[in-house]
This record gives sequence, C-alpha cells and structure tokens, in this order.
Amino acid sequence: SNAMKFLTVSDDMNFLRQVNTLVAGKGDMDSVIIGEGDAKGLGSKVLYRAKKGTPFDAVSEGILKIAGNYDYIAIGSTEVGREIAGYLSFKTGFYTATEIFSLEFNGQKAHTKRFFYGGKTVIEEESDARILTVAPGVIEAKDLGTTPEIRDLEIGQSRIKITKFV
Repeated sequence: SNAMKFLTVSDDMNFLRQVNTLVAGKGDMDSVIIGEGDAKGLGSKVLYRAKKGTPFDAVSEGILKIAGNYDYIAIGSTEVGREIAGYLSFKTGFYTATEIFSLEFNGQKAHTKRFFYGGKTVIEEESDARILTVAPGVIEAKDLGTTPEIRDLEIGQSRIKITKFV
C-alpha cells in the first residue's frame, strides 16, 4: 500500500499507547516495546519486544535492521527513548524533531508542534524529520482497538558494559 508506515518505540507500555494515539490514522503502524506490558488495543499490526533493561545501543541496532520498512520512527521521550533517537539519528543521518505533541503532514514534510520555554511557548515547525520524539504526558492514550502480533526484536550486540549502579 502507499500508506505511510510508522514504527513507534517506548520502554513504557502506557507511553507507547500515547505515541500510538498520536500516530493513529496517519498510516500503518508497528511498535517496539522494551520491557513488558499488555498490548491489548495497542493499535499496531506487529509489536516487537526486547527485554527490559536491554542496552539502548543493542535495541537501536535491532531497530536499524527493520527501519528500512518505515517512513517515520516515533519514540517516546524517556531517558532510553532519547538515547535511541540520538543513536538512530546519527546512524541514519535523518533529522529528528524532538519533544513533539502534535504531528500532521504536508506532503512529505512533517508539521510538528512542541513546547518551548518550559511550556510557555509553542513552536510549530515543518521539516524533513523522519525520527520524532514525543513529549511525555501530553497525549491521552486511547484504546485503538487492534491487538498486535508479538515478535521478538532481533537485538544487536551492545558495546556498553554496566560497571555499577549508583
């Protein structure tokens, strides 16, 4: 189909629902969850799962293996989400629109809105962004009706070694 294809990503199921709610109706959608959670009504066709605590670079490498199937990657802006967005942006060369709460399309251009100055100002932008990070807590998650088929994300090799937690 000619529909736009989205991959949505989060390490929190409720946040993933918020991201999916933002994207819903704009095209076909698959998702990646790092961790657990009930996927009922998530709205994606496929949900790729990675284990909770999988390092962001290993998850990012897994996403890069399937990224060619998607026009846009929308990522929930958590600590892990921002790391993944930065990694993907670096590896793909795609521009990233950050901390958005609104997404429309004008032909091939992404028309986004984000808060600025601690929420006092809204910036509207039109860009060639293909990677988007979605601000937390600004979209009310809806039940999108369809429950995805679950697959394991093929994880890449991490170059990160956790030496200690403080």
